[in-house]
Amino acid sequence: MSAGRQYTKQTVDIAASQKELRNGQAMMNDQLKEGLTMLVGANKNLVHEIDNLKNEAISIENEISKVGNAMSSSINNLQRTAHDIGNTAGISLDKQRQLLEGQSTAVEGVQYMIRFQSEALEESRNALQQLPEYEQKQLEEFLER
Repeated sequence: MSAGRQYTKQTVDIAASQKELRNGQAMMNDQLKEGLTMLVGANKNLVHEIDNLKNEAISIENEISKVGNAMSSSINNLQRTAHDIGNTAGISLDKQRQLLEGQSTAVEGVQYMIRFQSEALEESRNALQQLPEYEQKQLEEFLER
């Protein structure tokens, strides 16, 4: 073969190889674009899922805060109620002590009254027993006159 033909054949081969390379590069470029598009989509999904997780975490944190506040409020109410019960029990005990003291004073008064009535009854008995003697004495004095 002649050098001119060989040159032409090599030129044609080179052109064919270059065309194949361009086709391969175009195909690789398309695949790269598709890959980048998938990567961008996956990245958007990931960002969306991360945002959802953040929102869910914030919601859970708010719920935990609400539950904590409710528990704190309930504990405070229980402490107030326990304090009120303690105060009421103390007041009740004081009133019961005062009642017992009043009852004790009343019993002492009743006992004094019973002693006084017993003494009065004793004096009345003695007076009644002395009455016939007094009548007899009065009658004798009257008859002597």
